[in-house]
Parts: sequence; structure tokens; C-alpha cells
Amino acid sequence: MDETAKKNDSPLTIARLMIWTAGVAVSLTAAKLLNELSVDAWNRLVPNNPQTAGLEAFGYLAALVYGTCLSLFLIAAGTQDFWKSPGKIILMIFAMICIIDWGLTVFACSMIIQHISVIEAPPPAIGLGAVSDVSYVTKDGHILGYYYQNLPGKIGYWLGIPILLFALFRSREESKLWKLVWIGFLCFTIMMLLEFTGWREKLFSLPMSYRLFYFPVVLGIPIVAMVVAYLNDLVRKHAIDWWTTVACTLLPVAWVAMFSFHLLKYLN
Repeated sequence: MDETAKKNDSPLTIARLMIWTAGVAVSLTAAKLLNELSVDAWNRLVPNNPQTAGLEAFGYLAALVYGTCLSLFLIAAGTQDFWKSPGKIILMIFAMICIIDWGLTVFACSMIIQHISVIEAPPPAIGLGAVSDVSYVTKDGHILGYYYQNLPGKIGYWLGIPILLFALFRSREESKLWKLVWIGFLCFTIMMLLEFTGWREKLFSLPMSYRLFYFPVVLGIPIVAMVVAYLNDLVRKHAIDWWTTVACTLLPVAWVAMFSFHLLKYLN
């Protein structure tokens, strides 16, 4: 980390704490609304197997992380030496992930809700069926050739690559360890693209029971690199701003919690 990073940047003031709290509250509300949209879309496509709305523990955790990163990024965007603070860059990356994920999820679910209707299934089928009123949204849930639940991932991770390359370019004065963090995010993005495009299955297969851990394991690449870079700065007594401390403590803790949720789900 740059030795000239400012340690006197205002810490958590009352105003910033209020913005942080408001951001988390808005994120939780948005997560619940997105869950309701997702359930509505599913119930139109699979009316014979309806779901009920409600966030699981992982959903609340994701909303907490998104809300924190979004609110703190909005604050950090107006501060000085943005590209000299790894913490600010990390918050920007997660904030952009949040915006892309939410935006594409709303788009996908809204297209299904707008164009798919539930009807009585014609004979010889029994029960309910789905019908679309446009050609680019099919009754089996594909939008422009993408299955609606996979659309945010297939398109979103592609959109994330230029953001990460831009962050790598702008923060080129950072230490090699912090550059490895941004490269770690690129590796995570590429690994997720391999999963969504089907190339992962062609390159290497995983037992069905282990696929549950694919996302947390590949996300661990940048998270572990982040912890190593942060600890290196601590040991070498480099200047560390509070933005970096918050990002490098909150996000690894959230990652461990997420991994624990997946492990408990696997064991149960």
C-alpha cells in the first residue's frame, strides 16, 4: 500500500454511520423485493410447484454486504486519493457487483412477470401451464436465449471484467500483493463465467454434492489474497486507512459465514 495513504481521513462519524445504517436498511428492503419478484417469476413458469417468498440466512448476509459496500462506496467516492486506498477500491468492486446483480435480476424477473401468463394446461396435460405473449421470452423461462435465473450471472460477470481491468490500471501504483487481489477478483470472475457458460464442466467435473461449494471456494481466491495483503501491510507497518481496515475485516468475516452456511446445508 502507498506509504502516503492518509491516515487522517475522517473515521466513522455520526453522519457516516447514519448513511451506513440507511444503506443496509435499503439493501435489506431491496433484497426482500427482489425475492418477491423472483418467486413471482418462478410461480408463473412453474405454477404446479409454487414457491413462497422469504429470504434465507444467506440472503440476509448478502444484503448486509451489499448495503455496506454500496453506502460506504458512496461516501468514499467523494474523498481524496481514492485510487491510493485498497479499501475504497474493494468497496467499489462490491458496489458495482451489487448494482449489476440487482439490475439484471430485476430485468430478468420483470420480463418473465410481464410476458408470461398462467393458463389451464391443454389436454392431455393436467393442471396449469405457462404461455408467453412475445417470441423473445419463452414459456420455459428463456429471455433472448438466456434462462432467466442464469441471465444475471452470464451477462453480469462479463460486465465485471472491464471494471476489474480499470481498477487494476488505476491502482497500478499499489504494491504487488494488492495487485494480486485485483487479479484474484479477475480469476473469480473467469471461474464463474466458466461455470455459467458450461466450460467448467468440459474442463473439469465436480461431484454433484461438491458443486454447492464452487461459488464460496472461487470467491475465496480474492478474499484470501486480500487478507494476505492486509496482514502484510500491518506487519510492515505501512499506512492503512480505515476504509481498508473495514473492507478487509468485514468481507472475510462475511465469506467465512457464507462458507459456514453452505457447509451446514451440505451436512443437513
